[in-house]
Amino acid sequence: MSDPVRSGGDGLSGFGLNGLMLDQLEVHRLGYIEDRGRFTWNVGYRITHDDETAFCLVVNDITLYEVSGDPDEANEATGTDLERETVASHVETDGDGEDEPTPVASLRVAHMVLFSKPEGAVSQNQRAELLRVARMAVHPLVRAHILTLTSDLGFPPLTLPLLHYRSMPAAIDLDAAESSLDGA
Repeated sequence: MSDPVRSGGDGLSGFGLNGLMLDQLEVHRLGYIEDRGRFTWNVGYRITHDDETAFCLVVNDITLYEVSGDPDEANEATGTDLERETVASHVETDGDGEDEPTPVASLRVAHMVLFSKPEGAVSQNQRAELLRVARMAVHPLVRAHILTLTSDLGFPPLTLPLLHYRSMPAAIDLDAAESSLDGA
């Protein structure tokens, strides 16, 4: 028994959220954070559908980096600080080895979201709306996993920012990313 998901425009009228489950949780610890840290956060997704079901896979990849620098700039309470990098997929440096960030952990959290769907093809607008609804449903779980994992690993607990429906950051379509890699 599922409630239809409602939204504006042609949206998701007739769709129902049927399931939300953790698909993969992967942690690789590579080091420690002694002074300051930064993190990068990428979101990838894949949407597929058949006659009755739409399936959305949402993958959140987080990498923590140790950054050398003045400890006075670090969080006074814990002696460490985690701040988000301005680049989405990697940390770039100017080639000076002294300031080069060192990866200390990578975390991957993947969730599957299942929707029942009305008959017919899924439009591009519906596809985009499915992703938005799936990401909003998954995000509280991802935030809880990342907060717990970073704390359990002995890092400063990392709380991802809240998502706001209207200003949601972009995600990477894993189907498109794989297609472009195949041709390279």
